[in-house]
Amino acid sequence: MSSRVAAKDSEWVDRVQEQFEMWDTAGGGIITGEQLKGMLRRLRPDFTGTELQIILNAVDRDASGCVDYKVFVEWAFSNSAPASRAGGRRSAQATAGTPAVS
Repeated sequence: MSSRVAAKDSEWVDRVQEQFEMWDTAGGGIITGEQLKGMLRRLRPDFTGTELQIILNAVDRDASGCVDYKVFVEWAFSNSAPASRAGGRRSAQATAGTPAVS
């Protein structure tokens, strides 16, 4: 992995963490599904409602309606080539594996 890609990943992790902390008003590392959708819309306004729901379904592993920061980050960076890095937009089904955010 080039240092340029690693730097971009690091910037993205920092950006996600900032957004997550902004929405996590209790400071417990957990946000609601609706808060997650709002956070993702801030990070990438062109997410569709369907894509957001698919992402929520993927990261709300216990169907509690809440999302843990560590689970979200693990999910978000589980694929080595998200659509934003590949330069293209993924379908809603493909987005279920990783968010196509920039």
